[in-house]
Amino acid sequence: MLHTNWSAGNPGHVAEHNTIANRLKYAEDYGAIGNGIADDTAALQLAIDSGKCLLGGVTYKTTSALIITTSYTIIDGGIFGSTIAYTGSGNAIEIIGGLGTEVLYPKIKNITLTGGAGSDDGIYGVFVGRLCCENVFITGFGANGIELSNGWSPLFRNCRVEDVGGDGFKLSTGANHHMNNPLMDNVISTRAVGYGLRYIDSSGLASGARIINGTFQESGYGILLDGGCAHLLDGLHFEQNTNTDLIIGGTYTALGTLINGCFFLDWEETACVGIDLVNHNNTVIQIPFITGKTNGIQISLTGTNKSVNIIRPTITLCDHELVVDASNITASGSNLYYEDAL
Repeated sequence: MLHTNWSAGNPGHVAEHNTIANRLKYAEDYGAIGNGIADDTAALQLAIDSGKCLLGGVTYKTTSALIITTSYTIIDGGIFGSTIAYTGSGNAIEIIGGLGTEVLYPKIKNITLTGGAGSDDGIYGVFVGRLCCENVFITGFGANGIELSNGWSPLFRNCRVEDVGGDGFKLSTGANHHMNNPLMDNVISTRAVGYGLRYIDSSGLASGARIINGTFQESGYGILLDGGCAHLLDGLHFEQNTNTDLIIGGTYTALGTLINGCFFLDWEETACVGIDLVNHNNTVIQIPFITGKTNGIQISLTGTNKSVNIIRPTITLCDHELVVDASNITASGSNLYYEDAL
């Protein structure tokens, strides 16, 4: 590989030797072997500490956490993708900031991250702003695929998590930050023991999750949106989850949720629920397709100011299409509007 310099009026190219000093550095430049057998932890950490860890399309074995503490750090597996095979306990990748020293704009892309039953999270972050994960595949971890707390505006695009012992994605607030504006575009979470996605906002102030064109399947639960406001779920596919596909509100009230054009499928008609509105206000459900559930949609109107609009649903092969608990409405404003399918 050669670098070339060219300028107008120069009758040709001036070749330069491709030394470490004048090209992008790969993990191998820091001593990585990349055969999946040698321990490359130290070499990859040196590359990360330089600000950009470029991987060469092979498998790198790590035995302890790779730690990001500096803003704008990149781990890039290259156009053909690379694998980090984590064989240790604890988390495979940690992004660690602090109050006032948040890690901003870290990026992880084009990697497969594998773990074992003795591991914790694939990616763990605290006090992280605008994390970007693109084309990331995480599998085999004992706890969560990705867990973030005390952060804001993460982006997950073309990411897949499967076969984890906790949640596929776990996003939560802490005492000092709100988990504002997470954007999930074309993500897949499958075979998580817990939730495909668990979003928790204890403050009630965080701008909510935007989840577009994703699949949540074969897990304990699909998605829990516990608190937050202004959630958007568009074009999602839920299938074969053991319990409920989508739960809106729980310990905390979810304020203003739009659920548009989502599919809730269960061909074996197991004892599960499509959509469960638990602790909510101003929820709109547009043109859902729900089949094979015990209850298609179940709604709690118990409490105050719980408004639900259900517009043109298709609900088939369910024991009950719609179940409503209105046993304890304590104030005006709790209402249900239902517009049947054409």
